Amino acid sequence: MSCYFGDTLCTLTTLLIMGLLGFMGVTIANRRKISLWGKRVAVLSVWGFLACIFASARDSYYLSVQASTNSDVIPGIFAIDSAQSILGSLGGAIIVIFILSSMFIRKQQYRKTVFFVITAIIVAKILLIEIARAGL
Repeated sequence: MSCYFGDTLCTLTTLLIMGLLGFMGVTIANRRKISLWGKRVAVLSVWGFLACIFASARDSYYLSVQASTNSDVIPGIFAIDSAQSILGSLGGAIIVIFILSSMFIRKQQYRKTVFFVITAIIVAKILLIEIARAGL
């Protein structure tokens, strides 16, 4: 439990992730009642981005980036060339592409699909990182 509630940054990251999962769950449960999906996509995107930033800081990923160019620096939990880093970055890039496309494609059915695609990618990223952290 200390890796989730050990200090302020871990606790805040855990709460952000739990809130994000809750938001996704509530939205999925009420999907038939929602007619405008643009705000949901925007909230999901900003909240997911904040959770990603805090998780990167919690796992000292910035040290891994520094260690890639300076051998004197001890890397963070995940190396820059690890599967977690590569898949997380790829997932983030795909999310950005979908967010940008939903800004220009105004069809609500498309935005609804974008919400579910982003949700699936975020859940996959959370599982990837948290399972890897639990195994360390």
